[in-house]
Amino acid sequence: MRIFRLLIVLLSGIAQFEWCPHALAHDTSDAFITIDIEGLSLSGQYDISLQDLELLLNVDGNHDEKITWGELLAKEADVFRYLTRHLIIKNENVHCEIQPIDLQVSDLNRGMFASVIFETSCDRVPKTNLNVEYSGMFEEDAKHRGLLSISHRDETDSFVLSRENRSLKYSMAEKSAGTKITQFILEGINHIFHGIDHMLFLVALVLPAVYDIRQKKYIPKEGFRDVIFSAFKVVTAFTAAHTLTLCLTSFALIDPPPSRVVEGLVALTILLTSLNNLRPVVVYNFWLVGFLFGLIHGIGYASVLTDLGLSGWSLAKPLIGFNVGVELAQLVILAVFLPPAFALRFTSFYYLLFLVAGSCVTAALASVWLYEQVAGRSVLFF
Repeated sequence: MRIFRLLIVLLSGIAQFEWCPHALAHDTSDAFITIDIEGLSLSGQYDISLQDLELLLNVDGNHDEKITWGELLAKEADVFRYLTRHLIIKNENVHCEIQPIDLQVSDLNRGMFASVIFETSCDRVPKTNLNVEYSGMFEEDAKHRGLLSISHRDETDSFVLSRENRSLKYSMAEKSAGTKITQFILEGINHIFHGIDHMLFLVALVLPAVYDIRQKKYIPKEGFRDVIFSAFKVVTAFTAAHTLTLCLTSFALIDPPPSRVVEGLVALTILLTSLNNLRPVVVYNFWLVGFLFGLIHGIGYASVLTDLGLSGWSLAKPLIGFNVGVELAQLVILAVFLPPAFALRFTSFYYLLFLVAGSCVTAALASVWLYEQVAGRSVLFF
């Protein structure tokens, strides 16, 4: 109990920690591409994180793991060149030459980004069908995403460009909402399966689902229905909580903390859950743990969407798709994990290798991730 009280104090402290926004630490690699169409004019903005720029262009000149404005400005020409080489916009198959006009720094929810403001050379041609091609960062990071938003006549549509899907054909007259929702369903699935922290947290939550806890000892459950019901309560509470904060954050009804604070809190939820598996403190109403920690994970999920600058129904469609994708991924994990766990619940093999050793591994990884966020240093390669 003392350990958990100490960790709760740490949880509160992390939320108030003054993070260094320019530190180069591990984070998900996303870039944001915004295209605005007004009449015959086509302009836009490209946002790429400072840590990605460091990987690409070695911006940190003095190698102190911080990027200053002066260091970024010294690489301005290289940043502009990188954009024009990796972003191609065509209108009716006519190449629109990208002309960078300004370099800024943006403090987005996911961290500090370099923002390139650009215009195009095809302003005298009516915009009817655009073809956008993006090839940035995919060779360096296969999980990189280009989150694209196109604004036209007070409507904003959003898309996801990935290593497997690098181009988009956009028609002003024909818009497929179904395709966009499908893209964000896939993005939600990818966010779970490529986000090892969220996946390990879900596994840590359901590791004890095949046991009853009596006098702080694990007793195997008798029926599979009881196992499913136990896991269902925890996961449903987790789902309800992260859906709640995902919606509140995405619609700007609550102001989320910086991305590194959220990632640190996510790591702490994994650590707390793993420690509880090793020495049960929360025995009854474990679904409350899933709910409380799900509130934090929901903010983490929302960070993928909040920086797109969407609102109203333009945000609702990707929000619905993304949340459906997250839920589908969670159901797949449960479907794969629970049957063999139930079959092995009476064996010391499951108890020692999965529950004990597995919880030790997740606790160790969570401790390292927590250190990375607090210290602003990358330790692991994933």
